[in-house]
Amino acid sequence: MNFNTTAYATSTTLYINTDTANIQQHNLIDTLNTTLTRIGVSSQQVTSVSDTQLISNKGIYLQAQVANPTLGDSDIIIYLTYRIIQE
Repeated sequence: MNFNTTAYATSTTLYINTDTANIQQHNLIDTLNTTLTRIGVSSQQVTSVSDTQLISNKGIYLQAQVANPTLGDSDIIIYLTYRIIQE
């Protein structure tokens, strides 16, 4: 996130998930209410074997925690890299 002049005020956690997920697969807690330029790193949030894993060639969605964030004016740039590990 490249901080501009005003931090976002509501729904400041971002979620990343694939289009077939049954839970939010990644979260970036309080990413949007920062007053500094920063880089966030997330790890998979799967809690059981029945949860949807990241699957190759699926749509990736980024969404706010509850509703549209308010007040903020900073740019959010997402670079997503993942690796499928075959067992």
